[in-house]
Amino acid sequence: MTPETEGVIRLMSKASGESVEIIMGKERHRPLPALRWLIGRELTTRGYSVNYAAREIGIDHNTLRHGLEQIKRMGIDKNWHPEQMIAAEFYRLLDNETV
Repeated sequence: MTPETEGVIRLMSKASGESVEIIMGKERHRPLPALRWLIGRELTTRGYSVNYAAREIGIDHNTLRHGLEQIKRMGIDKNWHPEQMIAAEFYRLLDNETV
């Protein structure tokens, strides 16, 4: 795992209140899949391929593709509770820190 990925995951942990271990684990209850999708989205915006980003966060690349489509379809600001609040905090932290 790259230091950049570790930094993004650490910020998501801080934003969500979930531990890094829980975020990177295999559990699939809400909001954990969405947290992984948001991490994957951030990594792909930083130039990672979907395949590489998925490997970095330990999920299948098709799962990440599906998640990116879900984020796009729903819009991150439309009724994603608790994901909406976590996403807002995550992006606020990203804006304020260099990863």
